[in-house]
Amino acid sequence: MFKIFFSFDARRKPDLVENSKLHTAISLPRFSRYYIACNNNRRKALALYRANIILSEKLYAIIGMFEIILRNSIDRHFITKKGDHRLEEAVQPGGYLDVSDGCEDSFHVVQDAIQKLGPAYTHEALISKLTFGFWTYLFAKKQFVAGGSTLLEIFRNRPFAVKQKTVFQDLIKINEIRNRIAHYEPVCFLKGTDQTIAVVNCIY
Repeated sequence: MFKIFFSFDARRKPDLVENSKLHTAISLPRFSRYYIACNNNRRKALALYRANIILSEKLYAIIGMFEIILRNSIDRHFITKKGDHRLEEAVQPGGYLDVSDGCEDSFHVVQDAIQKLGPAYTHEALISKLTFGFWTYLFAKKQFVAGGSTLLEIFRNRPFAVKQKTVFQDLIKINEIRNRIAHYEPVCFLKGTDQTIAVVNCIY
């Protein structure tokens, strides 16, 4: 079955036998949105499904690199501002995530990550274990203020008008796309509709 998904040439017209195997393996309910978008044309729906796979692959690679750059930039920023172990200290009694209202989720995420790492704990391992969602929510208003309201400094080239709220909203959108890909949900549709974006461009 893996050959069906990963060995095709996206520029070639799908083979009917191959399409039949793919259709059976994925199931009709999963294809419903693709059928609707393609006016119930089975061949086009299968081609769109394949295009979505390619788009997801390309987006995930870009988002993955962005996540690494974002978390490392945040970590370096806070090390400069608060010291080498600022995350660990933030969840200690009296730490900024411990005493700040509205930061409970971030507090528990860091605390749980440290406990799960156990003897394998290092600061670098902790940074790698924390999710994109955690880094995103450091830009939420209460976490942003609790952290000293300085995180926007990592975006040195941002337009002056871009403030904390805008950055947070943009990161939420990126995280939503990341999660859709991670849960094998389609990313080729406009949000809330069965209209497709121009996924064909990702094939060539």
